[in-house]
Amino acid sequence: MVIIDLKNLQGSLNMTTPGYYRFPTVHEDNIVFVAEDDLWTVSARDGLARRLTSNLGEVSRPCLSPDGEYLAFTGREEGHVEVYLTPALGGLEKRITYLGADSLVVSWHPDGESILFTSNASQPFQRMFQLYRVDCEGGLPQPDPIGPARHISYGPSAGVVIGRNTTVRHGGSVIAVGRPAISGSMSKDMASFSG
Repeated sequence: MVIIDLKNLQGSLNMTTPGYYRFPTVHEDNIVFVAEDDLWTVSARDGLARRLTSNLGEVSRPCLSPDGEYLAFTGREEGHVEVYLTPALGGLEKRITYLGADSLVVSWHPDGESILFTSNASQPFQRMFQLYRVDCEGGLPQPDPIGPARHISYGPSAGVVIGRNTTVRHGGSVIAVGRPAISGSMSKDMASFSG
């Protein structure tokens, strides 16, 4: 739990009292989280949080790049939920996607040059989501060959964990675990777990 003292609301927070903080992401000693519908950063060493954004719209799902230089996040600044990018230490935000659908940041691709997100763009049903990859400079998002999914996590030795239906309804969720084949699709040794 992150603890914050809301005595000083002019751009910094002292980490001493409980609060409602969501979606933490960590790179080395830099922690970024969501509070008051904005992004905040705090060092794991000194505990003084600083506001990174002051948006009119809601922000969520921050994700620090593998090198810790950039911060991808989900924002609702101009209508639909889209993917945005900002320097990790603060600065101008750049809108990365323009899909006109719910687009939620999931992670960074291991290459560190592209952002992975899930979106219901071009899906027949609003609750169906497809993984996409977009260059951190922007451009046309490319569908991930893995198929429909809401979450993905890469591990050592090219291991992948995929969350295909992570909304627990009527009996649980399904998580697929596998190793990408050379062609980019999932290999035959994929396992599926139902809960």
